This record gives sequence, structure tokens and C-alpha cells, in this order.
Amino acid sequence: MKKLAREGSIADFTAGALREPRFWAEAWSGAHKNSLQARCRRDLEPLDYWNRLAGRFERQAEQERTGRRVARVLSWLEGRGVLQPGMEVLDIGAGTCVFTVPLAHRGAKVTALEPAPAMLAALQKRV
Repeated sequence: MKKLAREGSIADFTAGALREPRFWAEAWSGAHKNSLQARCRRDLEPLDYWNRLAGRFERQAEQERTGRRVARVLSWLEGRGVLQPGMEVLDIGAGTCVFTVPLAHRGAKVTALEPAPAMLAALQKRV
């Protein structure tokens, strides 16, 4: 299995790998190790960190650049046959729902989980 590329790039994964739970477990672990919170704010508890960033993420969610990035990722998933209408998606750490709503608009049944209260409030406002 190929390693995840730098954040923001789209690596060439096979659709089969994307359907494997192990792929997503490794992706989640790698994303956590390389997250902003893990790298920059070891002095804050994770929920405190994400609550502080909620306003910034809410503003970014409305930016055209964010929309283009989301469209690019979803198009990539569709092109590999991974994103299908009616599929069930669990969006863990959904934040301000930049993926939650577009996935639902493409026919996915999305469950969004967000433990940070300020991020959850932003998510609820957008939904």
C-alpha cells in the first residue's frame, strides 16, 4: 500500500485500497500525527485547540479555494469508483462540514461526528 502523500496532494491509490479499513486506519493515524494540533500546540488539550480554531475554519469553509479543494477530492474519489450515490459515509472530526454537505449533495448518507463544541456549532449552522 502506498503511503499518504503530503496534505493537499492527491496520490494515485487504487480503488481497492480505498475500500480497505486498514487504509483508513493508517490514514487517520498519519493525519493525527501530522495535524496542526500535534505539531504546534502540545500545551492545549485537543478539544480546546479545535474550539479556538473554529471561527477561522468557519471562515475558510466559505472560501472559493476550499470549495475547489473539496470538489477536487470528491471528483478523485468518484473517478476511482469509491464515492457512490447512497453509500454511507462516517465523517469523523467533521469540523465545519466542508466535506459533509458536498457528500450529502452527491447522494451519500453522511453521519458527521465532531467532538469540539465550537466546531459542532459551526457545523450545525452550515447544515
